[in-house]
Amino acid sequence: MADMNFLQKPFRPAGFWFHLFLIILISFCVYANSLGVPFQFDDIPNIVENVGLRGDGIFTRPWSYLGGVKAVNLQGVGGEAIKSRYLGYLSFALNYRIHGLDVSGYHIVNIAVHAANGVLVYLFVRLIYGTPVIRGQRATDDMGAAMTALFSGIIFAVHPVQTQAVTYIVQRFASLAVMFCLLSIVFYGAWRTRQEEGRGGDIKGMLFYWGSVIFSVCAMKTKEMVFTFPLLVCLYEYMFYRGAASKRLKWLVPILLTMLIIPLGLIDTAKPLGEIIGDTSQVTRVQSALSRADYLFTEFRVMATYLRLLFVPVGQNLDYDYPVHKSFLNAEVILSFLMLAGLMAFALYLWKASGEEGREGLRIVSFGILWYVIAHLVESGMIPIVDVIYEHRLYYPSVGFVIGFVSLVFYISSPPLRGGDEGAGEWGPFRKAVMVFMVLLVATLGIASHMRNRVWQSDLSLWQDVVSKSPNKVRGHDFLGTAYYRREIYDRALISFDSALKLNPDFYISYNNRGLLFARTGGLTNAVSDFESALKLNPAFVPAYYNRAFVYSQLGNNNMAIADYTNAISLRPDFADAYNNRGNVYLLSGQYDKAVSDYTAAIDLIRVTGGEFAEGHYNRGLSFYKAKRFDMAAPDFDKACGLGIADACMKSSEISIRRRP
Repeated sequence: MADMNFLQKPFRPAGFWFHLFLIILISFCVYANSLGVPFQFDDIPNIVENVGLRGDGIFTRPWSYLGGVKAVNLQGVGGEAIKSRYLGYLSFALNYRIHGLDVSGYHIVNIAVHAANGVLVYLFVRLIYGTPVIRGQRATDDMGAAMTALFSGIIFAVHPVQTQAVTYIVQRFASLAVMFCLLSIVFYGAWRTRQEEGRGGDIKGMLFYWGSVIFSVCAMKTKEMVFTFPLLVCLYEYMFYRGAASKRLKWLVPILLTMLIIPLGLIDTAKPLGEIIGDTSQVTRVQSALSRADYLFTEFRVMATYLRLLFVPVGQNLDYDYPVHKSFLNAEVILSFLMLAGLMAFALYLWKASGEEGREGLRIVSFGILWYVIAHLVESGMIPIVDVIYEHRLYYPSVGFVIGFVSLVFYISSPPLRGGDEGAGEWGPFRKAVMVFMVLLVATLGIASHMRNRVWQSDLSLWQDVVSKSPNKVRGHDFLGTAYYRREIYDRALISFDSALKLNPDFYISYNNRGLLFARTGGLTNAVSDFESALKLNPAFVPAYYNRAFVYSQLGNNNMAIADYTNAISLRPDFADAYNNRGNVYLLSGQYDKAVSDYTAAIDLIRVTGGEFAEGHYNRGLSFYKAKRFDMAAPDFDKACGLGIADACMKSSEISIRRRP
């Protein structure tokens, strides 16, 4: 019963496969207009500019990336980030190897993962209805079970709150981690079904069991938010199966042990115990200056917002301007806390009530609520995170929400509860009305998701949406200014950067971006002033050194340009463009040996990532050429010519002519 034949009951095989096909089809239809959405926001540093994804190391040396925090030193995004989310970054590296920076390939993978999750939610609900506590009870007719599974999978797939975890490419971390969690719990459920039949120890049973453990490990190496997942497996076991508690706990121990992966990956286990404890305190603060108490009080309100978004998904926003609450004695905080406490009390009441004959279906509702709460504990608990709210943080908890909501709807409409006959063929007026409601709900949610994806179609439309909803959020104005800058709408870009600095005069990023704007429009003196302001606020801000160096070179101040490029390189030794540009300054000033050294460093840095630096080869060839070292210049010009630089082809031909007798 743990194989696909069990999951198909009480359907004909064709009906089962049709349900899976329907979930996948609807998922791709809803997200069809996201295929051209460009890289946005954190996609840029994590994917576009993350040269650590472009080499072979992430494929050929996986154990280096899975070790302690000092195991490898990656370029681009910090090594710690790639090690803790190795499988997520590995998927991006595979995308890059196949698609380069063509966004459609990344979106196809994201949609496929999301569709798979819809299917897995469907399979999981089917498994729940086959557990000993639920199976064969009068409160769960076959049609109700079938429709609960189907609409749970579909609503999970079409709900607009999921768009930020699907359309926003980098949040594949969330969807992929949840996919591994769902695979793990589906495999565990399949194994437990075989175990109930006395077949849990056969080959197929062991594949299901250890597959569950392996998928839990995979989830832990994809995103830290799923730290609580093994607790959900325990909840599933103790709510839907029977047997001696100690024996069942032994089965759960391997999955529970996977919880150690995340904390051990965040600390240096080679240190003495006292330092490890100190490290643990630091890493559980993530990157926020908020106290744990302030963060928790704020998250009570955030949890209320999350619930509102699930029931009424309007006013969605990439970057909320959310107030921080520093006291529990606040009406909004208290009301939100009481709402959450009431939700927990309701879940426990349903669990208890499900012990009565004919009310077993309420246990599924209770399980869904408890999943929702437990799944929020990492990102909405006592671990302060710099951004208190993000919609993609709902992806993991929403599994419980859709299971609880849909199972409650079909429990209420089940024939036994309403006096009908038990069985799969009961279609009374109330059940038909419920079906119409669910179909209309799916259509409404699907249209809302499609419309939300339209906001993501460009960086300009996305940040215009953010600014309209969070007018006092500095980051929105800064990114909107950058979007205008890229389109050469400089007057509006200046207004946006000025607005950001008016809201926060210490926001050094906007000084840097406004400096770039001034440099582009000819205000070089103003540009230098803005870069200096950025560096006063953050002396370690590499882009400001790099950009000021370029402006100095435009002003003819080569010594200052070299000094700034040197500062940028000292702060970021893997900055190939800084080496290349410093080489340009040396080349212009006739210091050919230093220019060659810098171009060589730039070429080597790009080569480490698996790429070729055409401009670097051309510039190094030009340095050799000007130094009259034509034999050294020729190979570089040939290389640059082969990489598409026309001027290099001309220089290569010229050298060939010089060599003729």
